[in-house]
Amino acid sequence: MHELLFVCQQNLVRSPACERYFNQRLASESQSGYHASSAGLSRYCQRPLTESIVQSAHRIIACDTTVSSILHGKFSNYTDKMDTLQIRNDGSNITGELAVYYDSGVWR
Repeated sequence: MHELLFVCQQNLVRSPACERYFNQRLASESQSGYHASSAGLSRYCQRPLTESIVQSAHRIIACDTTVSSILHGKFSNYTDKMDTLQIRNDGSNITGELAVYYDSGVWR
């Protein structure tokens, strides 16, 4: 099973919403070899990001450029499997960003 890991700062809104969106699309399109999950950069969030989580992920998708910069600095050995979205902090453009990313197929 390939894990698609969405990462934001707190793992409260954006990355869990990305996880739900992707898992719904994957299920509706019978993409059984993939599963989305989420984590946050804060050590106080529900699922704090660790190196073992990063290591096991097929793709790591940062919700914005700030998160991407932190990921590239902290986990520089895994930059070849990182992508960056441009999701606003309020999440107002989340569906559009995710639809474009999903349809691009780059996560496969």
